[in-house]
Amino acid sequence: MSGHIILVFVIIAFLALLNKKWGLLVSFALLIWMLSFRTNEIPDTEIYQWMYDDPISRLDYNEIGFLFLGIGFKMATGAEFIVFYLSLVGVCLALWYFGSKKILPDDEHFGMLFLIFLSFFGFFYLGITIRNCLSEVLILCGLGFFLRLKGWKRIFFYLLFVVLAMFIHRSAAFFLLLLPLIRVKISTSGYYRIFALCVILWLLSGSALSRGIVGEISKLSMFSKLDNYSSSAESAPSMLSLQILINWIVSYFAIRSQNSIETKYRSIYNYFLKINMMGLFTLSVIWSVPTSYRFYNMFFFFNFILIYLIIFHNNRITKKKSKSIYSLSISAAYFAILLHSFSFLLLY
Repeated sequence: MSGHIILVFVIIAFLALLNKKWGLLVSFALLIWMLSFRTNEIPDTEIYQWMYDDPISRLDYNEIGFLFLGIGFKMATGAEFIVFYLSLVGVCLALWYFGSKKILPDDEHFGMLFLIFLSFFGFFYLGITIRNCLSEVLILCGLGFFLRLKGWKRIFFYLLFVVLAMFIHRSAAFFLLLLPLIRVKISTSGYYRIFALCVILWLLSGSALSRGIVGEISKLSMFSKLDNYSSSAESAPSMLSLQILINWIVSYFAIRSQNSIETKYRSIYNYFLKINMMGLFTLSVIWSVPTSYRFYNMFFFFNFILIYLIIFHNNRITKKKSKSIYSLSISAAYFAILLHSFSFLLLY
């Protein structure tokens, strides 16, 4: 079945690259159809099905919003879990489209934006951790309102969407930290210093002392998810796993490209660069905790905006001297991202 799924993925990519609304809609429909083959062998499926079929046993669950979505859907339709799941995929795609259009309303390569999103984290979130995906696209909508509105309205709508996301996945609370950070101006040299600090923390974070610190942090209620991750049956990831390596590469090029992004998009770029740095700092501290990627990837989820702006709105790429170097580097990074995405496609 995997070969057929990959073929459908290629068709989705072709349709998206047409940059037509109908092509994007057909891509969405094909993606939903492709994900309808989800089985219990896919990670997280059994826990999601349990929450849908027997929500009463999970009423002590902190993220009560997801439970109530399932309860309401089942009462209204009486449908099986797979129908609920595919409906959530549709909602996530609609919210992704709405939020992305808010952030980049008139961009001419919107199909490529979707393809980058799908290749980078979209398929993993839509195909496996749908609850995280719903939380993330709600935050994306909040960021869209924040970037397009002014005064108290931008803060109100941003907070509204973050709070809604917290009812789906409480880790969304960390995006409350973005509001004070937005006002902080960070130079390129400042970002390089943060990057260097993250490298040092990354090298030290596998030590017994670092694991002990993470263990103490996880005792706080806000960070209790870390305790669940550290007790996971999964083994700790490698320091140079493909996923971690991709995040480091994207972060480096994101910093390097800060001053060469077209002026029109630079403020948007800087918002998402700060989100990326939040993710890089989190990765550098807790990467050795099993399944901690689910925690720090909530920040890297938004890297599709950075990658897109680096490729299509980067003044440096238009210069002949550096065009070939940048094109080669970006192509290599994107090929690695596609390999990473295909590793999840093979689960279907």
